[in-house]
Amino acid sequence: MRRLTLDDLYDFQIPSAPAISPDGERIAYVVRTTDRSADEDRHHLRLVPTSGGEPVRLTGGKHDSAPAWSPDGRRVAFLRRGGDGRDQVWVIPVDGGEAEQLTSLALGAGAPQWSHDGAEIAFAAPVASSPLAVSDANTTGSWQDLLTELAAKHQVPGAVLGIAHGDELTEAKHGVLNHNTGVDVTTDSLFQIGSITKAWTATLVMQLVDEGKLALDTPLSHVLPELTLADPEVTQRLTMRHLLSHTSGIDGDVITDTGRGDDCLERYVAELAGVAQNHPLGATMSYCNSGFTLAGRAIERLTGETWDTAIAERIFKPLGLTHTVTLPEDAIRFRTAHGHVGEPGENPSVANTWQLPRSAGPAGLISSTARDVLTFARIHMSSGHAGSGTRLLAQRSVTAMREPHVELPGPFSLADAWGLGWGLMNWDGHRLIGHDGGTIGQYAFLRISPEDDLAVVLLTNGGRASDLYADLFGSMLITVTPRATR
Repeated sequence: MRRLTLDDLYDFQIPSAPAISPDGERIAYVVRTTDRSADEDRHHLRLVPTSGGEPVRLTGGKHDSAPAWSPDGRRVAFLRRGGDGRDQVWVIPVDGGEAEQLTSLALGAGAPQWSHDGAEIAFAAPVASSPLAVSDANTTGSWQDLLTELAAKHQVPGAVLGIAHGDELTEAKHGVLNHNTGVDVTTDSLFQIGSITKAWTATLVMQLVDEGKLALDTPLSHVLPELTLADPEVTQRLTMRHLLSHTSGIDGDVITDTGRGDDCLERYVAELAGVAQNHPLGATMSYCNSGFTLAGRAIERLTGETWDTAIAERIFKPLGLTHTVTLPEDAIRFRTAHGHVGEPGENPSVANTWQLPRSAGPAGLISSTARDVLTFARIHMSSGHAGSGTRLLAQRSVTAMREPHVELPGPFSLADAWGLGWGLMNWDGHRLIGHDGGTIGQYAFLRISPEDDLAVVLLTNGGRASDLYADLFGSMLITVTPRATR
C-alpha cells in the first residue's frame, strides 16, 4: 500500500456506458481519461470481450460517447462532440475502418438507436424554440401578487423580484428585512447577492485581459510570484482560466477569516499552501470559492488597489450603481436585509452573524438591489456596453465568458456547463447564463437570456428560497407561441 500521487490521479481511466453486442460476445464502453498537457478530459470508446481479455480502442475522438450496436453487430453508432460543443451522430465498423459522420445539425444530436433491420438510426435532436419572454401577466401588480403568495408559501421573510426585458423594468417586493425590527422591504433595499459576485469579479478580470494586463492562460505565478500551493506543479501551471471556470482543483470550501484589514486577501493567499488539491489541475469542475479570492488578489496586484476599491471604481461607478457595496460599513448606510436561518418546516429566525469574512469578498460579498444587479446584467446582454453606451467589456470577452469551458454531468449539477464566471443553463432550448448566491441566510438567483434581451433576478433573506425561485421562475419564463397569421 502507498499514498496516491497526483500522477496516479491523472492516470485514472474511468469506464462508463457499457453496451453489449447482439451476440453477447463484446462490450463497447466509454473511457474517460485526462490529457495532462491540455488540462482537459478526453472520452473515447473501447471494446472488450465478455469472456475477458485486453480492451482495444475503437474510436479516437476527444469526446466520444453513447455507443449503440447495430443489430448485426458489425457497426457501432456513437456521439462525437465537435469544436462547436455540439454532439453529432457517427458510425464506425467494429472490425476495422474509419468512423463516418452521419449528422451535421446546428443544435446537435443525441441518443442514437438502430432500427430493427439496421437500415436506419433514430436519434434525439433539439429544435429551435420561440423566443423566451416574460409571461403575458407582466404588470407590476400581477408579479407583486404572485411574489407575495409564493414567498408566504415558502416562508421567505423578505424578497425583491426584478425583471429587465428590453427597456422595460418590472419590480416587486415582499415582507420584512429583519423579523426582529419589522422594517419593510422596498425595491431599494440591499440584499447580499452571494456568489453572483463571482460574475462581477470575472468581469473585472476580463477588463484587465482587454487592457493587456493579464492573459487567461499565462501561469498566475507570473502575477503572484509568491504564490505557494500544496502541489508545486499546480503552483507553476495554475492559470486565471482555471480559477474562473472552477477547474483548479483547489479545495473550494476554505473560507478563512484573515481579518478586516486591506491586506486580508494577501494573508488569505499566503495560507493556501496548506489547502488540499481535490483533483488534478483542469481535470474537471469543482466549485471553488478559494479560486475567486485568489483571482481577487491578482486584481489587487495588477491594479494597485484593494479588490473592494477596484470593483467600485471599474464597475460600480461606470454603471452608476448607487446602491451596491462590498463592505458592511457602507451597507449600514442603506435599508439592508438581514439573513434568516432555521430548520426546515420552522419559521426562520434572524441569523447571529450578518456577513462572511472579508477575505471572501471576491467570491461572494457584494450587497445590492435588484435594479443594480439588472444594470450589471445588461453588460452581458448588450455586448459589453453600459446603459449609457460606454463600453466596459470587449465583445470577445463577453463571448468568452459565455462559452462552455467545462461540461457538467448529471441532473443535480449547478449548471449544464461552466464558462468564465457564469454558469450556463438550458431553459426550453435556450442557452441562459446565470449564477446563484448564498451567504448567511440570504439567497439570490440571476438568469440572463442575451438573445432575448431578458434578465430576471430574485433576492431573498431566508426561508425556502430555492423553492420560491423554482415556482416563481417557472411561472415567469415561458415560450411564446407565435400567433397564427391569416
